[in-house]
Amino acid sequence: MPLPDAVTRLIDAASRRIRLERTFDSVVVFVAIAGALSALLLGVARIVVVVWAEPVALGLLLLAIAGAFLVGLMRRPSRAAVALAVDQRLGGADRVATALDLVARGQSGRLVEAQVKGAATWADRQTVRDFGHWKPHPRLLGLAALTLVASVVLAVPASRADAELQRRQEVEQTVNTIADEIDDVADQIETPEVRDRLKQAAAELREAPDLERAMETLAEARQSLNEGTDDQALALKTALAGLEDKLAQAPVGEGSTAEEQLRNLAEDAGSLSEADRAAAAERLQKLADATAGTSTELATALKNAANDVASGGNGDAVAAAADAVQAAGDRVQAQQDRAKASSAVRDAQQAVSDAQQRQQGQGQG
Repeated sequence: MPLPDAVTRLIDAASRRIRLERTFDSVVVFVAIAGALSALLLGVARIVVVVWAEPVALGLLLLAIAGAFLVGLMRRPSRAAVALAVDQRLGGADRVATALDLVARGQSGRLVEAQVKGAATWADRQTVRDFGHWKPHPRLLGLAALTLVASVVLAVPASRADAELQRRQEVEQTVNTIADEIDDVADQIETPEVRDRLKQAAAELREAPDLERAMETLAEARQSLNEGTDDQALALKTALAGLEDKLAQAPVGEGSTAEEQLRNLAEDAGSLSEADRAAAAERLQKLADATAGTSTELATALKNAANDVASGGNGDAVAAAADAVQAAGDRVQAQQDRAKASSAVRDAQQAVSDAQQRQQGQGQG
């Protein structure tokens, strides 16, 4: 015969209640263990720097609660055990357990039917609300509360780990700001070599673990920039300025710059008249003489160009003079870029130094 619906409903309801109580019991046990581990970890973090102590401690507690619910919900009590619990808690005098056993064994007869019917009649009047309140083990509950309180007490006040984490965040913010400023300057640099060196310094700066390493990175970058200093760049700048000024007043060819005029003259050299050739050669020679005091290289190139034009050459020497002017301009630009980059690095060093002083002041405070 089947188990009456009233008995089945009561057993199912009691099973859910028992599973919930066991889940709460598991939560208390798991939290007590996790709380003890968290308190131990946080206690160690008060002595030595463990920057991940607090998130791990919180993770342990959350994992303990989740694990307890998972374990509690997975552990299903047997129907026989639930039936015994129903009889014990609700005063069933073994009615439910006996009825469940008789039905499970397939017993029949008047006595069996009477027993099962009596259990059904009794079960129909019962509810799991009469099961009583959940009562955890007082010692376990006290231990769980103690470990939680200890964890909170150890986590709330600032620890060495908190100070170290704050220091690292300040260092990261400082070096990232300085690196961004260096990147901005690098974007304004025309010389590829100098621009790449600044970009490299900014990238290395972002990886610096502390301000000391950041200062070393900047010192290395500044040294490498200074090693490429061109001592002749200032003289070349003066020579080019004079050359540009003179050719603007008395051009030797078409173009807005000295380089453009020389290149156009080189292209037209073969088609110049005698008078134009003589005039151009004379003009180039005067430019060579005027430039000799500031740049021997440019003066020599211009003198060769004058001789080439005067002799009716094909303009190769004039093109070479244009190349020399371009190279001189590149050298001047590179030196200006190096000076600008070095100045940016120097400002970055000062910013790091100021940050170091602030950090030392906080440490003394």
